Amino acid sequence: MLDDAPKLSSPTHSSVDTVFLGTSPLVLCHALFACTQGRSVAILDRNQCVGGAWHAGNALGFTNVEAAVHLIENRPEVYSHLERVGVPISDADVDCWGQYGHMRIPLAITRAVAFGGVLAKSLARGNFSKSRTNATSLARSVARIRSPFRYPVGGAATLLERLLSELAVFGVSPQLGVHVHRADITRDRRGGKLQTSIGDVHFRRVGIASRAHCPLTIDGEQLHFATRRTATCCLALHVDRCDEVRFSYVELLGRGPIRRVRNLSSLVQPTPAQGARLLSVQLRSPPSDGGADSNSDRDFDGERVVEALIAQRLLPPLTRLLGQHRGVYTHDTIADGELKRLAASLGDAMHPMHTTDFGEELTALLRRTESRCATPAKG
Repeated sequence: MLDDAPKLSSPTHSSVDTVFLGTSPLVLCHALFACTQGRSVAILDRNQCVGGAWHAGNALGFTNVEAAVHLIENRPEVYSHLERVGVPISDADVDCWGQYGHMRIPLAITRAVAFGGVLAKSLARGNFSKSRTNATSLARSVARIRSPFRYPVGGAATLLERLLSELAVFGVSPQLGVHVHRADITRDRRGGKLQTSIGDVHFRRVGIASRAHCPLTIDGEQLHFATRRTATCCLALHVDRCDEVRFSYVELLGRGPIRRVRNLSSLVQPTPAQGARLLSVQLRSPPSDGGADSNSDRDFDGERVVEALIAQRLLPPLTRLLGQHRGVYTHDTIADGELKRLAASLGDAMHPMHTTDFGEELTALLRRTESRCATPAKG
């Protein structure tokens, strides 16, 4: 697993075509596409491990414990692309669904309803940029309503390992533990300089993501952009006395502390003992924007979450909690409209990436790439 491998590093490049910030799977996909287009690439991450919120680490005596509860939207073109680059994808997953009360709903319908709800909220708030994005997501969800949901065999770790392997073919591996102080763009927007804890990196483009960015200046003058701090609150739960548990992923609708839950038992090592399960639970975000501190300790209590899962009939009444591991992952997110405004302001010096939804953005990236390949070369 990734935690057992040596920490990745690569020689610092003093000058590259494109420098990417962060190592989420989507950032790695953008970096890989840039490599296939012949660009020189550097990838920097302030963390000591790859993956961002997709990191698969160690907890409760297990390896490959996914840091958060992930879902890849049911986009056949996304699954096909991942398989083409060597990421094995599981067969149609019949053990995933949406749930309202005790009523199970096909996950494809659940996701369409979720996109529709977010679209309605953004329209009500007058956020038309977000409305357009959600309208596109809703349309795709409706178009793929009969498509099954699938997930990488081995989970997020498999996805990350394969993307890193593909990048290594081009001589690229992330430089970890690097703090980026700022990116200074030249006034003509033809490049810039990244000031980091390991020295300056000159670039033609800087990859700025909605959740992986840094302070920006234009010829030394501060460029202001708005971010919104949110917190993803997760629990890893080791439980037993639950032989009959068969679900792999469930998304809970309505009120309650739990937003989604994934059964990691088939992904982790060692395999949990007979009758035991390892679950990853994402809690619903608090109504305030206070970040992690706005959640009470009770919101993170494993016993309470197990009780809620029993009440939802996802766990049997005699389920016992053996151990819990808490994780709070904060994000300073640039909204879609603000990211587009930044990209327009910085021109060719910025490579924008929406990293809040892997499947949606990879779909858009694949379509842009196909369009570029279909365009006849000039001259």
